[in-house]
Amino acid sequence: MEYTNYLLEQLSLLTSFNGDPIQRVASHFMEGLAARMMKSWPGLYKALSCPHLPSSSELVSCRQLFFLLCPYLKFAFTLVNHSILEAMEREKVVHIIDLGASEAIQWITMLQMLSTRAGGPPHLRITIINDRKEVLEKIGQELSEKAESLDIPFQFHPVVAKLEDVRIEMLRVKTGEAVAVSAVLRLHCLLMNEDFEGGSGNNISATMQNSAGAMLGDLQERERSLREFFEKEGSVVRHVYRQDSASDATGVVAQGPLSGFSKADGLLRMLRGISPKVMVIMEGEASMNGGGFMDRFVEALHYYGAIFDSLEGSLPGKFASERLTLERHMFGRAIGNIVSCEGSERVERQERLPRWIKRLQLAGFVQAPLSYASLIQVKRILASYTVTEGYKLVESNGCLTVCWQDTPLFSASAWQA
Repeated sequence: MEYTNYLLEQLSLLTSFNGDPIQRVASHFMEGLAARMMKSWPGLYKALSCPHLPSSSELVSCRQLFFLLCPYLKFAFTLVNHSILEAMEREKVVHIIDLGASEAIQWITMLQMLSTRAGGPPHLRITIINDRKEVLEKIGQELSEKAESLDIPFQFHPVVAKLEDVRIEMLRVKTGEAVAVSAVLRLHCLLMNEDFEGGSGNNISATMQNSAGAMLGDLQERERSLREFFEKEGSVVRHVYRQDSASDATGVVAQGPLSGFSKADGLLRMLRGISPKVMVIMEGEASMNGGGFMDRFVEALHYYGAIFDSLEGSLPGKFASERLTLERHMFGRAIGNIVSCEGSERVERQERLPRWIKRLQLAGFVQAPLSYASLIQVKRILASYTVTEGYKLVESNGCLTVCWQDTPLFSASAWQA
């Protein structure tokens, strides 16, 4: 523990929440490592971590900032809305199920799109799952008011529950409804499987020293640019990504077995039971579910390093305060969970697109084409973030991946029963 403490002390001299991208992302990893070490003293850990927990309103505001200032949620919402609009072209009664919205903006846009539909709008019912009742009440009020102003027959069905606790009867799907499902950055939190969860967190001192020492060495070589850092240190990660994305001649993804049956798999099978005409999912393009702690640490460092670099590149200096809020409450919390937690406490468990494809196929879904109109619109959204060699859109096997330079960050795909 003494040597670990020494390494963290050295790291603190090189990191800064107000520095360049690698300094800022390293600050959050340093906090995660310190929290991991403090868990040896549960009382001290709880006392120091409680004051840092953001309120529900702070989390909602942070997600709104994420939507307004970054292209990632715009990318997802555009794909979801256009895919639903095309799938429901001739439907008279439409039921949209959102697995965890915390704001109304996506569905306000959908209402506007439906109001101009040829033949008139359908009767629309929107179900949103969220464990915060006050958030659902606010969304319901905003959507009801907007639907009334557009003269769209509308019902709002709030489900106050955690996603893992939802049962099929809670969705109240009715005969004759055409169902659509939106799953944006929700499913990865349900990937833990207790039967396959290893004891990688047992030797805390050894993992702490290895992780802190590796990060310290990287930070001490400050003469390298961030891009050079990722080119040199991230080559193995990108090689793994290419191997994980490999397909055989039939287009079926070739990869290893999944890590058992998770709550995400159970939820997908339940959703298959309501026969959605379309379901669009978006998840982070990283491998942080299985494997040992060091593999997860390195993967997360490169993934969030690219995200922090994208924030630096796409948000001008006048948005420094907003960027700091995003990094602290959204990405910083995720980093802390990945680095400091194990077992059921660790909910940030991203998997890459090929593994999601396999899970969806095993649940009984078949891939559906993404909307051509959404592809055009997404390209326009990314082009509006005028950053040299910045955001890129990769289309492969009917799926879309938004990248920062050459690093895949988020992938989206459409499915049907």
